[in-house]
Amino acid sequence: VPLPKLLSQLLVDLIMMPVDKPWGMPQRMIGFFMSRMGEVTNHMEELSRLVSQPLPLAYLQHCRVLLFTYALLYPMSVGAEGGVFENVVMPLITFATLYGFELLAADLENPLGMDEMDLHLLDMVHSLEVSAHQAFNLSEEGRDESR
Repeated sequence: VPLPKLLSQLLVDLIMMPVDKPWGMPQRMIGFFMSRMGEVTNHMEELSRLVSQPLPLAYLQHCRVLLFTYALLYPMSVGAEGGVFENVVMPLITFATLYGFELLAADLENPLGMDEMDLHLLDMVHSLEVSAHQAFNLSEEGRDESR
């Protein structure tokens, strides 16, 4: 069982815990929470589909060939009277910038995982679960004082 589905089920169980209790929420509120959990589940499925379908290899090769062709041909199109700055430095800066975008795009291609640039989805789900649990604990403690 995938871990996000397991965590979403645990979150649903936590939401269902205070239903029809004196300190909890009425049962008619469950529809709202379940529709939100359905949306979250749909978004998780879309993210996993996005990650599992990589970019076509032909497209990646096409982009890299165009980048290196540009890096090779652009300095030849600049006139020699421009000097070292215009003929060497500016094409080098342009290529370094475009290559940096290429590397950044490769790092961000799969946003779910455990790399440094990835979204820490499990931490986000855990913080949501902890916040919901704290809210239920506060509502339980405040309920006794209000009577």
